[in-house]
Amino acid sequence: MSNIYKVAKLAGVSPKTAARILAGESQRSKHRQAVFDAAKELGYARNQQAANLRSGSTSVIGIIVPDINNPFYGKVIQSMHDACLKHGFSILLASSFGRPEEEARAMRTLQSYRVDGVMLNASEHPVGKESLKICRHFIEQGKPVVLSGEIEEKLPGADRVVIGNELAVSKAVRYLQSQGHERIGFIGGFEDSRAIQQRHAGYVTTLKECDLPLLDEYTIYTNGDMAQVGSKVTDTMLKLSKKVRPTAFIAGNDIIAISALKAFDKLSLKVPADVAVIGFDGIDLSEMVTPSLTTLRQPQTQIASDVVQLMVQRIKGETTIGASELHYEPELIIRDST
Repeated sequence: MSNIYKVAKLAGVSPKTAARILAGESQRSKHRQAVFDAAKELGYARNQQAANLRSGSTSVIGIIVPDINNPFYGKVIQSMHDACLKHGFSILLASSFGRPEEEARAMRTLQSYRVDGVMLNASEHPVGKESLKICRHFIEQGKPVVLSGEIEEKLPGADRVVIGNELAVSKAVRYLQSQGHERIGFIGGFEDSRAIQQRHAGYVTTLKECDLPLLDEYTIYTNGDMAQVGSKVTDTMLKLSKKVRPTAFIAGNDIIAISALKAFDKLSLKVPADVAVIGFDGIDLSEMVTPSLTTLRQPQTQIASDVVQLMVQRIKGETTIGASELHYEPELIIRDST
């Protein structure tokens, strides 16, 4: 039967060194490959549960996102996984489906697995009371909590990811105006989504500042489903005469924008000649569709890297700074749809 002592002997290192390398704590050790090769040859598998009990740490970070079907969150998850791997951590993933009760269920699951920290994305809804209670418990235990989105009450000790939603949409409105557009519409997802609310607020505020028309008919709310987006966009464009309908739209996310592109194609409206479209998020698909989508790109990889680095530093006791706010401003990426 293989054990850490046999692995260490075969690799030519001490058992302590072999254990540290296999635990992911010696990323730059010159003996790293030799230890992994020895473990593979001997069929040695580290007993993670035993290691967790000894150290009081699981080397696992919990991640909760609103919707794993959205490519934006998929990119965030992958980026966090890659960042965690570099630090010797794993991830445990759950989806809240944008519902507080599912979010609380996910939080209880992460708590039961004794994860070392939690990254909770609540962009689609406020963090629920039960989830807040569990977050406080994590913080009291000295485990980091990072929140992205809105919360109904303050959560001392939690780090925050803050996206400049309003300013980003403001940039989009001003860009469209500079291109000669005066009638600009907004296509959102769920109306109670906090991110969508902030993006719509930026749209409304900037239209007023630019003295552009603000009509109820220019705002469309959907459930984000491609079929419903197409149906509602089609109804709006057919209901309004050519003289008053929008010549440009800003979408609450890229999937909504891409759905709108398909609807305009079915209406025989050319993009951007007849109607311009700007998305939000900067998912990879936005560059692949035809026409390629102008979008407000969030720095997904950078956000994931920063969040993981901060969490790992807190878990390892390498930083004692108070709760931080990580601010990010989406970048307007100009492509063919405008």
